Amino acid sequence: MPVLVRLCLALASTVFLIAEFISAFRDECKYIWRGRFNFIKYMYIMARYPILLFQIITLILLATSLNVFPVPQGACLMWFYTQQMATVTSLTLLEATLSIRVYALHGKSFKTGMLLATSFTVETLCNIVFSIFIALEYQGNALCTSEANPRWIIPPSVATLTHQIFIWGLTVKKWSDLNGVSATAQKISHIVMRDGTWVMFGILAITLTIIPYDLLIGPITPIAFAVMCPAFSSATCRLILNIQSFNVDAPSASLELTTIAVESTEEA
Repeated sequence: MPVLVRLCLALASTVFLIAEFISAFRDECKYIWRGRFNFIKYMYIMARYPILLFQIITLILLATSLNVFPVPQGACLMWFYTQQMATVTSLTLLEATLSIRVYALHGKSFKTGMLLATSFTVETLCNIVFSIFIALEYQGNALCTSEANPRWIIPPSVATLTHQIFIWGLTVKKWSDLNGVSATAQKISHIVMRDGTWVMFGILAITLTIIPYDLLIGPITPIAFAVMCPAFSSATCRLILNIQSFNVDAPSASLELTTIAVESTEEA
């Protein structure tokens, strides 16, 4: 049963990513592939295509090499390590995108930039270090289901939620102090506030579901990987498209609040 569940989850995740890619393809062609490339566009490509390719390859492997009993230990470890690496990478890209948007929203303030960079660095290092601890303790059985103690999952989860709350707080601070700025500036702030809020609550929901289940009931690794990696990838791409589309549709005043907008305006 776990093998079938893992395969079905991978299939659902792959279908979701392909459907999301198709639905956003027109906007991607308009807002990403046109004009000179910048750092933000490269982040979009990293969040979109390697994760999509990885998900397709994972589905193929689960339907072939890993669709046996017992699952070879070497193949099981490789599956776990690559899934873990892809999830951490997609989360890092998402957090970087959110941090850049908030930094830009604050007018590239040096103080805000240092605070965001410090928080982001601490979270990223925490995710990487504790992912290594989790990997070293991973014990897969014949079904490639983890039997290790999930104690190391709490610190990176706390670090991620702390960073999310921090950048959301910075967004609220700016959003609540928009007196005297243009309608365009207010709209940009609204976009950043809206996107940051749903991402924060999404990550909070995932964390508050996975951690209690992992600690109280049992390892939930296949479900966690199947949900987190595609969700983080899709969210990152949508965040970037939302700002890029606004820059193209209203290029005249986006210099006021966002570096992302400045780069796109110069390229248009």
